[in-house]
Amino acid sequence: MSKRVTVAAAVSTAWLAATWVALGPPDVSAAASLFNDAVPTAQQARAVATLICWAVIGAVAVAGVAAAGRPANQGQLSRRRAFRLTLIALGGTLVLGFGIAQRFTPSYTMCCADTSRAVQEANQLAR
Repeated sequence: MSKRVTVAAAVSTAWLAATWVALGPPDVSAAASLFNDAVPTAQQARAVATLICWAVIGAVAVAGVAAAGRPANQGQLSRRRAFRLTLIALGGTLVLGFGIAQRFTPSYTMCCADTSRAVQEANQLAR
């Protein structure tokens, strides 16, 4: 394994670890229930956003390792270095952005109901 691939794999592992710390593991069942339940909740919306973040970080990590593993001549190395640095910045920005959004967004936001019982109660009060 070349040094470039080792470095890219280490950076990808660091991204995945940072994503795990910032967002926690993805909750696929809660994300799927957003599309299946009649009344979406804030927890389900957050689970979908977390799942999207995991998918994007995973794709960026795979792209970085794949780009580092391809053979290149000297002229292509400088362009690939810029590409890898861009991927590193993108991955770090995504983890930071999603982590901040998740930490500072309260679970009781107005976009969704907390529970279906709360929605039913709000409907009864509105009538």
